[in-house]
Amino acid sequence: MLHTIWSKAPEVEVIKAAILCQQYGLNPLMRQIYLVKFDRYDGQGQARHKVDEDWVTVLGIKATRQIAQQALKSRNISYSYSDGPRVMSDKEQVKIRGKVEVDKVWAITMLQDSLGNQYPGYGFWPVGKTVYGIDKGNDALNMAFIRSERNALDKLAPGELPEIEVADDSYMIGD
Repeated sequence: MLHTIWSKAPEVEVIKAAILCQQYGLNPLMRQIYLVKFDRYDGQGQARHKVDEDWVTVLGIKATRQIAQQALKSRNISYSYSDGPRVMSDKEQVKIRGKVEVDKVWAITMLQDSLGNQYPGYGFWPVGKTVYGIDKGNDALNMAFIRSERNALDKLAPGELPEIEVADDSYMIGD
């Protein structure tokens, strides 16, 4: 079945993604995990040409949430959003980052577990950097929000999230 989802991906990459799905209970049909091809080029301008391609396993935000929830459930802990995701104020940026970075949109997400512990997450998106999915409503704020949520989830369930590429599953462009 996975070969119908990732028909162009190399066999070894499909197997690695399948193992990840099995290990964490993920479902690629639910847009939780992706195999994305990135072309590698050399040269510049007219002299630029493709030299190879890399396939990367990418984890969507839905998968990140599910993995964190599963890890916490095994410890009888649940969580909720106590603040955000939202844009960080200038005052918060100075307190947390030491300065206001006008070239970045900074976001904060605060999670709280059922024991009352707080887990802040911070994320940014560069101002002026093109965001995929603009035609579908995506924007720099959304990307900063997702990054801040991932950061908070990683603190809430440390060591539980796999160390692989991540992406917003609603606005991922790939093969």
